[in-house]
Amino acid sequence: MSPTPPTVLLDRSFIAALTDRTHPEHGRIAACYTDLLDEYERHRIRLRARADLFDRSDPLFAPVERIHVAAQHRRAALRLLEQLGIEAFSVDEDHAITLVLMRREQITRLATIDPAFDDFDLTLLPAA
Repeated sequence: MSPTPPTVLLDRSFIAALTDRTHPEHGRIAACYTDLLDEYERHRIRLRARADLFDRSDPLFAPVERIHVAAQHRRAALRLLEQLGIEAFSVDEDHAITLVLMRREQITRLATIDPAFDDFDLTLLPAA
Protein backbone atom coordinates (compact mmCIF):
# COMPACT_ATOMS: atom_id res chain seq x y z
CA MET A 1 0.00 0.00 0.00
CA SER A 2 1.36 3.42 -0.93
CA PRO A 3 1.55 6.17 1.68
CA THR A 4 -1.07 8.90 1.75
CA PRO A 5 0.14 11.88 -0.27
CA PRO A 6 0.53 15.27 1.44
CA THR A 7 -2.55 17.45 1.72
CA VAL A 8 -3.13 20.96 0.41
CA LEU A 9 -5.91 22.82 2.20
CA LEU A 10 -7.86 25.39 0.15
CA ASP A 11 -8.82 28.36 2.31
CA ARG A 12 -11.65 30.87 2.07
CA SER A 13 -9.64 33.49 0.14
CA PHE A 14 -8.44 30.95 -2.42
CA ILE A 15 -11.94 29.58 -3.04
CA ALA A 16 -13.39 33.10 -3.28
CA ALA A 17 -10.80 34.21 -5.85
CA LEU A 18 -11.25 31.02 -7.83
CA THR A 19 -15.04 31.25 -8.05
CA ASP A 20 -15.23 35.00 -8.71
CA ARG A 21 -14.10 35.71 -12.27
CA THR A 22 -13.96 39.44 -11.47
CA HIS A 23 -11.55 38.97 -8.55
CA PRO A 24 -8.18 40.63 -9.30
CA GLU A 25 -6.33 37.40 -8.39
CA HIS A 26 -8.65 35.07 -10.33
CA GLY A 27 -6.23 34.30 -13.18
CA ARG A 28 -3.32 33.49 -10.89
CA ILE A 29 -5.49 31.39 -8.58
CA ALA A 30 -7.13 29.54 -11.48
CA ALA A 31 -3.67 28.65 -12.82
CA CYS A 32 -2.59 27.47 -9.37
CA TYR A 33 -5.75 25.35 -9.01
CA THR A 34 -5.11 23.80 -12.44
CA ASP A 35 -1.62 22.84 -11.25
CA LEU A 36 -3.05 21.44 -8.00
CA LEU A 37 -5.59 19.37 -9.94
CA ASP A 38 -2.79 18.00 -12.09
CA GLU A 39 -0.86 16.99 -8.95
CA TYR A 40 -4.05 15.48 -7.50
CA GLU A 41 -4.69 13.43 -10.64
CA ARG A 42 -1.15 12.08 -10.45
CA HIS A 43 -1.82 11.06 -6.81
CA ARG A 44 0.89 13.41 -5.55
CA ILE A 45 -1.39 15.45 -3.26
CA ARG A 46 -4.79 15.38 -1.58
CA LEU A 47 -7.05 18.43 -1.86
CA ARG A 48 -9.14 19.36 1.18
CA ALA A 49 -11.19 22.32 2.38
CA ARG A 50 -13.49 23.25 5.19
CA ALA A 51 -16.98 21.98 4.41
CA ASP A 52 -18.52 25.32 5.37
CA LEU A 53 -16.73 27.24 2.59
CA PHE A 54 -18.57 26.19 -0.56
CA ASP A 55 -21.61 24.59 -2.13
CA ARG A 56 -21.29 20.81 -2.37
CA SER A 57 -22.93 20.76 -5.79
CA ASP A 58 -20.18 22.79 -7.50
CA PRO A 59 -18.41 20.33 -9.86
CA LEU A 60 -15.31 22.53 -9.81
CA PHE A 61 -14.61 21.19 -6.32
CA ALA A 62 -15.51 17.53 -6.89
CA PRO A 63 -11.96 16.32 -6.07
CA VAL A 64 -11.81 18.33 -2.85
CA GLU A 65 -12.43 16.38 0.35
CA ARG A 66 -14.51 18.21 2.92
CA ILE A 67 -13.48 18.66 6.55
CA HIS A 68 -16.44 19.21 8.84
CA VAL A 69 -16.03 22.09 11.30
CA ALA A 70 -17.35 20.87 14.65
CA ALA A 71 -18.01 22.76 17.86
CA GLN A 72 -14.76 21.37 19.28
CA HIS A 73 -12.84 23.07 16.44
CA ARG A 74 -14.53 26.38 17.18
CA ARG A 75 -13.69 26.08 20.91
CA ALA A 76 -10.08 25.22 20.08
CA ALA A 77 -9.94 28.23 17.73
CA LEU A 78 -11.04 30.55 20.53
CA ARG A 79 -8.35 29.08 22.81
CA LEU A 80 -5.78 29.58 20.05
CA LEU A 81 -6.76 33.23 19.70
CA GLU A 82 -6.32 33.68 23.45
CA GLN A 83 -2.87 32.06 23.28
CA LEU A 84 -1.74 34.13 20.30
CA GLY A 85 -3.11 37.40 21.55
CA ILE A 86 -5.14 39.47 19.13
CA GLU A 87 -2.41 42.10 18.76
CA ALA A 88 0.30 39.59 17.85
CA PHE A 89 -1.22 38.35 14.59
CA SER A 90 -3.81 39.53 12.13
CA VAL A 91 -5.99 36.46 12.60
CA ASP A 92 -9.63 36.25 13.56
CA GLU A 93 -11.82 33.31 14.58
CA ASP A 94 -12.21 32.15 10.97
CA HIS A 95 -8.43 32.05 10.47
CA ALA A 96 -7.99 30.31 13.81
CA ILE A 97 -10.46 27.58 12.81
CA THR A 98 -8.41 26.95 9.67
CA LEU A 99 -5.21 26.78 11.74
CA VAL A 100 -6.80 24.38 14.23
CA LEU A 101 -7.99 22.08 11.43
CA MET A 102 -4.55 22.15 9.85
CA ARG A 103 -2.89 21.22 13.13
CA ARG A 104 -5.36 18.43 13.91
CA GLU A 105 -5.23 17.01 10.38
CA GLN A 106 -1.43 17.48 10.16
CA ILE A 107 -1.68 19.70 7.09
CA THR A 108 1.21 22.06 6.36
CA ARG A 109 0.32 23.29 2.85
CA LEU A 110 -2.26 26.03 2.43
CA ALA A 111 -3.64 27.45 -0.83
CA THR A 112 -4.39 31.05 0.11
CA ILE A 113 -4.00 34.68 -0.84
CA ASP A 114 -4.76 35.86 2.69
CA PRO A 115 -1.74 37.63 4.21
CA ALA A 116 -2.89 36.66 7.72
CA PHE A 117 -1.20 33.28 7.24
CA ASP A 118 2.19 34.74 6.28
CA ASP A 119 3.46 34.69 9.87
CA PHE A 120 2.91 30.97 10.38
CA ASP A 121 5.21 28.08 9.57
CA LEU A 122 3.23 26.87 6.55
CA THR A 123 3.90 26.23 2.89
CA LEU A 124 1.70 28.79 1.14
CA LEU A 125 0.44 28.37 -2.40
CA PRO A 126 0.59 29.93 -4.86
CA ALA A 127 4.17 30.88 -4.18
CA ALA A 128 4.80 34.61 -4.19
